[in-house]
Amino acid sequence: MTTPDKQNDIRCLRSLSFVVENPNWLANVLYTGLCLLSASVIPVLGQLVVIGYQFEIITALHTRSTLTYPNFETDRLSYYLTRGMWPFLSHLVVFLAFVLILLAVSPLAFWVAFQLGGRIGAVLALATAPLWIFALAVCTTPFWLRAGFTQTLGFDLAFARDFFAKTWLVLVLSSLFSLAVNLVLLFVGFSMFCVGACLTMAFASLMQSHLTWQAYEIYLARGGEPIPVPAAQTITKTLFTPQFTEHVRRVMVLTVVAAEYRLDDPVATLQSCHWQLTGMAAERNQLNRDLELAATAGTDVTTYVSGIADQLSSEQKRTVMQAAFLAGTTEGFLQPAHLQQLQRLGPVLGFTDYDLQQIIADVG
Repeated sequence: MTTPDKQNDIRCLRSLSFVVENPNWLANVLYTGLCLLSASVIPVLGQLVVIGYQFEIITALHTRSTLTYPNFETDRLSYYLTRGMWPFLSHLVVFLAFVLILLAVSPLAFWVAFQLGGRIGAVLALATAPLWIFALAVCTTPFWLRAGFTQTLGFDLAFARDFFAKTWLVLVLSSLFSLAVNLVLLFVGFSMFCVGACLTMAFASLMQSHLTWQAYEIYLARGGEPIPVPAAQTITKTLFTPQFTEHVRRVMVLTVVAAEYRLDDPVATLQSCHWQLTGMAAERNQLNRDLELAATAGTDVTTYVSGIADQLSSEQKRTVMQAAFLAGTTEGFLQPAHLQQLQRLGPVLGFTDYDLQQIIADVG
């Protein structure tokens, strides 16, 4: 899994490769494009389906329910349609609010344009119009995201303010990237006799799902308040169950506590390692509590893993080894104490020295 050096980084280019990671990506883009094309016959319905599918993807990424992202399933059209309704309405309300604000400032804008002269005023109007569109895209995100998860209108101003405060730069960068990519894809689509525009915009919508998920995970990593995800929205097949994710986090914490050299910011280090291995954000407050408990308990990682080894699948055992390795190499090298830990963990989990080399190579 390719991850940033710091959990707070937005990986824009990663969202492009993400779309094609699913073996059925072409079919997913095709079905999504057909939904967008159907909007020319039956307005809005196609967009609702696409939004619903986007939230299927975002939820799967957030809960780590699937290896890549879920396929578009034609027998779930009614579910996508229903799920996409609330985010669509939330976006519509924010859009109308922007229109009202624009109407309120229009007299002042016309007066300024008149004072500057016709030609300069026209240039100013053309320059500010994209800024309004860009601001709308940035400001819609927290309301759209909350509406999609909670299946309500999603208007929580306190949450929106907190989201903006913690991720405003992330939202700006991702929106600029999305705008640039959409313009390129739109040009490519129109060069394919216009019909191709639906397919390229479908690709862009899947890309946007990944960008939105990244923004939300970064928000959580910076101490943001999680949005409750109803159980009905999650996919039953899970790669990282809540219990196993907790085990992974504790293995990392115990490994860091055993370090011979104290880290300047162990929480940030643990967040980065946790993100790299699981693709999920680890909350700062939780990690602080874990570090305090681990420091006072005196339990080493080998003892802890011995107690849970029988509960783990072979793949989970590999992940536990990778967690210990990542947390032990945060300074760019493997400390002697951490090397000894890994050597003791191998037999506990049933791995040979050769197995350990392969497991470490996979994550390193």
